[in-house]
Amino acid sequence: MSNIISDVKDISTFSKQVSFKIPREALDAEMDRAAKKLRPKVTIPGFRKGKAPVSLIKKRFNERLLNDALDTLFPQYFFAAKKEAGIDSIGNPQVTDMKEVDEGLELTVEIEHIAPNEAIKDFKVEFPPFSIEVTEQEIDDYIEKMALEYAEWEETNETITNNMRVEFVVLEEGEEGKPFKIVVGDKSVDEEFNLTLVGKKIGDIFEWKEGKKVAIKKVEKVKRFPSEEEVAAKLKLSVDQLRSRVKENLEHHKRRMRVQQRYNIVMKELIDRFNFEIPPKFLELLYKRRASEKIRYIESRGVQLTEEELDKLLEKELEAAKMEALRIVILETVAKTFGLEADKKSLSKIKVKMKGKEIPALALPEHDPTLEDIKLSVRQRKALVKLLDLPEEEIELLD
Repeated sequence: MSNIISDVKDISTFSKQVSFKIPREALDAEMDRAAKKLRPKVTIPGFRKGKAPVSLIKKRFNERLLNDALDTLFPQYFFAAKKEAGIDSIGNPQVTDMKEVDEGLELTVEIEHIAPNEAIKDFKVEFPPFSIEVTEQEIDDYIEKMALEYAEWEETNETITNNMRVEFVVLEEGEEGKPFKIVVGDKSVDEEFNLTLVGKKIGDIFEWKEGKKVAIKKVEKVKRFPSEEEVAAKLKLSVDQLRSRVKENLEHHKRRMRVQQRYNIVMKELIDRFNFEIPPKFLELLYKRRASEKIRYIESRGVQLTEEELDKLLEKELEAAKMEALRIVILETVAKTFGLEADKKSLSKIKVKMKGKEIPALALPEHDPTLEDIKLSVRQRKALVKLLDLPEEEIELLD
């Protein structure tokens, strides 16, 4: 499949118009296949069902058969045209013109793409020191926190302090919601909520965000902490095994924090120093995808949104789509600038689920959209390896 492009025009910095041809032989062959597939399903006056000549079916259902043929041929020839033009597009192509010519069918599509930026080659950033070494004290502190899960508790009327366990409910229109139980000071709990609880007592009611009221139903303090040996026994581990596992978990957490810190620094610096434009049709695609998925999820739970709630949701999803699009644009620009490609070595490590089975990514047809998405993901990962100066396995820890 070569020499199929008839024209390429630049429309903007991130948009091109590409005209290419689907050869007559390929088009006719695919329409024949579509006609033979349709033949058993149609009845044409003068013929028994499924017995009409293929030539008559092609004449009667020409437009339908052409669309069926394009469903098969367009991805293949569009991919070949991009490859011939040396373009990696993002988002979906928009067909702006289609006409029959002697050689076959000529299609004109508008595609968006990301161009390299040579100035990025001089981009450098200094990262602050970040040790991933785990100290014995950190291991002790973590095990002490684990011990809270196996501690003996007793109710108390004392004012709330850190490491007390609090049961509370949210009051809605005077009625109590389901009870929640937290340990005050736990980092998984909203910091502001932790601070608000400190100093309160059982029976207290206070206002929280969005006018909600919170009622404290029970307060408990630790009666007895289990020893390190008891915590290990609860987990069916030796003390050495427990400490080793805790060390691994803390190292993993620190690596995750380090890669997130570097990512935040790099992205902020790149946005501040360079002007990245988001292709509008690509943004629209991401926004529609995000919004429809969110609405489907909400409806699947039987929730009916008011018009105001829907507007807020769509506004939130638009902002999220903008952030997602900007991230993709930045990383794709970096990949293009440094010639980072999704080579066979990278793709050979990836498997995808198709019809309930796992298959190698390299087994997918070249023009398959799933493979295109995988290649984009690989290029972005390579861009992050270069930008963050970290091994690929740590890049996988990014949220």
